[in-house]
Amino acid sequence: MPASEQPQIYLLTPPEVELSTFPARLDDVLDVHDIACIRLALSTKDEDRISRAADAVREVAHTHDVALVID
Repeated sequence: MPASEQPQIYLLTPPEVELSTFPARLDDVLDVHDIACIRLALSTKDEDRISRAADAVREVAHTHDVALVID
């Protein structure tokens, strides 16, 4: 199967993330694994918390050229 047709990993975030540690842990994962997309899937409905998490995850995803979907 050509590389372009190989399955790719779609990463889901945990429903709760600690913003002081999660971006660094995500960065470590992206350093080691080829991830196609990250889905930010938080359980909270707090728009401020979602926004802050999205900003932090987006920064890491952008550095690794990984797509980000916000659920």
